[in-house]
Formats: sequence, C-alpha cells, structure tokens
Amino acid sequence: MIALLASTACSTTKNHSVTSKPVPQALLVMPQRPEPPQNGSQEAILTHAVAFGRYVKNLENQLRGWIDWAMERKP
Repeated sequence: MIALLASTACSTTKNHSVTSKPVPQALLVMPQRPEPPQNGSQEAILTHAVAFGRYVKNLENQLRGWIDWAMERKP
C-alpha cells in the first residue's frame, strides 16, 4: 500500500529533480538536544539556556539547509 502511494505521489510530482538529487549528509544528522539542568541554581539554568540556544540555532540552520536543498539553492 505504501509503495502504491509513493509511486502515485512520484508520478504526480511536477519537479522530479527534487526527489532524485542527493541529500547533503549534514542535513541527515539530527542536532543533539541538551539535557535539562541538574538543579535549579542560576548557573545551571543559564548554562542550560546557552546550550539550548545553540541547539535551536543548529535546528534553524538545518531547516534553512533543507529549504535551500528543496528549492535547489546553493548555501
């Protein structure tokens, strides 16, 4: 059933080149989400906030990479 749906989707896709180009390896690596802070101290919370901000930035960069890849733009 899934193969039938996939082949139907592929046959109705107007731009076949999008599905046939290779995906850059960097887009396939999921950023590692930081663990929550071990305690509620200010230092632990601020350290976690910095690490979590870095994680979100990595997700944003990866999303931009996927969009560029799908739109066939160079990074």
